[in-house]
Amino acid sequence: MYIETSIDIVIEVESIILLHYFNYSKHFCFPGESHNFWEMLFVDNGEVSISADGVNSTISAGYAVFHKPNEFHLDKRKLRKCSGYHLCLKQSCHAFF
Repeated sequence: MYIETSIDIVIEVESIILLHYFNYSKHFCFPGESHNFWEMLFVDNGEVSISADGVNSTISAGYAVFHKPNEFHLDKRKLRKCSGYHLCLKQSCHAFF
């Protein structure tokens, strides 16, 4: 038996600009960028050290981070190989959260 569950619409995505899954080497380092669309990084395994507008964090497997439009961000894989999804999207509302 299946039970229907209603969900709230939290975000509305207009279009996807890029979606890719990549296995990064343990020494991968990205010099950083900013762009006019939202970006989500989901870490599938490993850890990622990120910096977004000068704030440093570590994202572990099973977690995601969102970079807002025009936010300068960079990331570096830590300790071992890391896999993850990058999803760049354009959303229709003015505020994401």
